[in-house]
Amino acid sequence: MAFVNLSFSSGAILTSSKMNALQENFTAVASQTTGAPTFSGIPRAWVSFAADRTIEDSFLTSSIDDLGTGKHRINWTNAFSGNYMVTWGFSGALGQTSNVAVNITLYTVAAGNVELKSRNANTQASADGTYPISVCAWQE
Repeated sequence: MAFVNLSFSSGAILTSSKMNALQENFTAVASQTTGAPTFSGIPRAWVSFAADRTIEDSFLTSSIDDLGTGKHRINWTNAFSGNYMVTWGFSGALGQTSNVAVNITLYTVAAGNVELKSRNANTQASADGTYPISVCAWQE
């Protein structure tokens, strides 16, 4: 759906065809269709995935590659032009009594993907580990 500039005169009746045109514009903005206005400060792409890389929720994320234990490449549907920011987090469900710390490190940021690694540590050992992770990409 393409974004179409719309204008209505004051007092105009919003017919179903005008409401449909508004809905198409909202959809074009939300899906970041080429030609639609963009807004700063909102996520441009995101993904939440399980420890086995099953995508649970995503927007403009095409796939997740396995790069080894705890290492993942997240491929964006549309490559970013210019710099962008990435935030991430995890749901380890480890509980407070487990004495385990989990760290996620972002180590490669490219126009079309990001690569990250998750690692756990406790008082006896540390190792790469696989956890449910959420990643969000932002661009002004």
